[in-house]
Amino acid sequence: MLNSEEWRRLKAIERQLRSEDPGLARRLAGGPRPMPNWVRAAAATLAVLVVFAVVVGAVSLAAVLVLGLATAVLMMFVRAVRSAYGW
Repeated sequence: MLNSEEWRRLKAIERQLRSEDPGLARRLAGGPRPMPNWVRAAAATLAVLVVFAVVVGAVSLAAVLVLGLATAVLMMFVRAVRSAYGW
């Protein structure tokens, strides 16, 4: 909290800024500018693409691992059958 002297000094600085650069004073008084809609849309699109890539990558990796394991098991089975029957 500002004491009365600091408050008066702050008001004097604000008055000086408004008189010297009214455009800057208006921009500062306006607060933060809202994010444009196209930026929000781009961020949402990027997030969807990243989630899609992660899901596709995870599914692809799982498929490769499962198919690789299935192939290894099948090959071991074929070798066991061949050796059992002497093929």
